[in-house]
Amino acid sequence: MWYLYNASIRCILFALVCVFVVACGGSGDSSPAAPSFQRGEYVSAGRSQSVSASVIDSVLDGVAGSLAVSAVYDVRFLKLTYKTIDTNGRLTNASGVVAIPQKANNLSSPMLSLQHGTIYLDSDAPSNEDLSPLLSNPAQALYKTTGQAIIAASLGYLVVAPDYLGYGDSILAVHPYMHADSLATSVIDLILAAQQYFADNDIMYNRQVFLAGYSEGGYATLAAHKKLQELYSDVMTVTASAPGAGAYDVSQTALTFANSQQLDAPDYVAFVMKAYDTVYNLNRLGDFFQPAYVDFIDSAFYGDTTRTTIVTNLSATPDELFSSPFLQDFTGNGESELKAYFRQNDIYDWSPTSPIYFYHGRQDTIVPFFNVTSVMTAMQNSPVSITECASVPSDHGYCFLPYLQFVIDTFGALTNDL
Repeated sequence: MWYLYNASIRCILFALVCVFVVACGGSGDSSPAAPSFQRGEYVSAGRSQSVSASVIDSVLDGVAGSLAVSAVYDVRFLKLTYKTIDTNGRLTNASGVVAIPQKANNLSSPMLSLQHGTIYLDSDAPSNEDLSPLLSNPAQALYKTTGQAIIAASLGYLVVAPDYLGYGDSILAVHPYMHADSLATSVIDLILAAQQYFADNDIMYNRQVFLAGYSEGGYATLAAHKKLQELYSDVMTVTASAPGAGAYDVSQTALTFANSQQLDAPDYVAFVMKAYDTVYNLNRLGDFFQPAYVDFIDSAFYGDTTRTTIVTNLSATPDELFSSPFLQDFTGNGESELKAYFRQNDIYDWSPTSPIYFYHGRQDTIVPFFNVTSVMTAMQNSPVSITECASVPSDHGYCFLPYLQFVIDTFGALTNDL
């Protein structure tokens, strides 16, 4: 009776409110209210495109000795815009690619989240990549995230590939490069948004979640795995991850580069410094670098400058690139605040409960091999392993395609419903 009484009161109040609004003319706007989205929900799905298995096979056949796989399914892929948070915790839009195998009878599939490596141009973000030149240039397709996502989907995975903050639909001006928390959240929120999209569109997902990525993508993969285990274990469990050639020990990597005689990738170093200067509101680029480089570094990482241009405009010698006072302090006992920020982004010292399959080349000078030795020491009582790249040379670039084959083989032995 009390419930009926309350319901009657609510009906009467609602009717009075409606009469009042109509009598006053309302707001004059009869359009429906804009939908309110929460973090991890998808906002919109772009127009889908399709690629046949035969076309995917022609791409694979076009690169001799590339990947020992054959496409099983046609693939439909699309851009997904979703909600995540920025580096200040504010709700914002982000985007990525979703690739879906076209299975008969809507059979179930595992999910693979594929994290891209370092990019400088917004046009290289997965959701901005133009498919046509990828399919006409097989070698390029294998090095582009959209091409990799399509190949993985053709094997039977539901694939998601985040753009990250600072790219695609994100309004963040500078990508927070090598910033563990924002990389992890942009990955996780796309996974959640894609799961919602699959449910809304009757796409069967078997609840297995795999994570993979190389270089910055390897770092993002481990950061996402860590956060999923720590904060999302009641929502999903990572089946396995395979981080490749990532700088998991950020603080030691930074110190190693500062103490080196020559930088193989001064662009990576400048990108990290610009990103941390932005994320942590330091405004100290003038302290970090020699005056000749400050203005260029300050303007070079907004998604419109090529890597070639960046490298051409930077010295590869730390003594010439960095200011002398900074270099002396950083390699000594100074710069405690900056060193603390680097340590905040170290992600190697935790105890995973799901398998992690690390992959790295011993001759990698861009992301030194000690990053995986730090991991293996810290995680020695956890289900982790390291596979060394056997390419000659086993450096950062030459190990990428072998890494893709490693992921295909390793996850293929663990998946259901391919």
